Amino acid sequence: MLRAGMSLPAAVLAGIAALLLVGCFGVFVKRQVITLDRAAGQVTVEQRGLLGTTRKSFALQGLRGASVQATLMKDDPHRRDRVNGRLAKRRPDVRVFRPVLVWQCGRSEPLIEVYSNGPGAGIVAAAINGWMEGDTAPRRPVTLPESSAGA
Repeated sequence: MLRAGMSLPAAVLAGIAALLLVGCFGVFVKRQVITLDRAAGQVTVEQRGLLGTTRKSFALQGLRGASVQATLMKDDPHRRDRVNGRLAKRRPDVRVFRPVLVWQCGRSEPLIEVYSNGPGAGIVAAAINGWMEGDTAPRRPVTLPESSAGA
């Protein structure tokens, strides 16, 4: 239904904008659920979104703990943006993080595929390590060699 004073083209544009917003929300917004189950001896990582659910499971046997994997996103040194007609300064490199599970054999498995620049990865790793030690108090993440690859 059109509101009084709203033209048909404006209503069509509003409808297209709403569809794009819902579409982007469905593709990019996902909820991670990590379940640590001592009785079953496994860790389950579920990713839920509007487009469905994906699930990965890992054995707890041999799990050393959780860590934070870091990588450096480097800006292209040859790219220069123009700001108000002048060349802008090169943007600084950004360090980004994601939580990973680490086994005693040295294998690591990311809990999520994407990196972020907030404190979330450290909070998740600390909570998992606290659970593994039998209490709910957060623990420091297991140290992990830094990745040299760009994201």
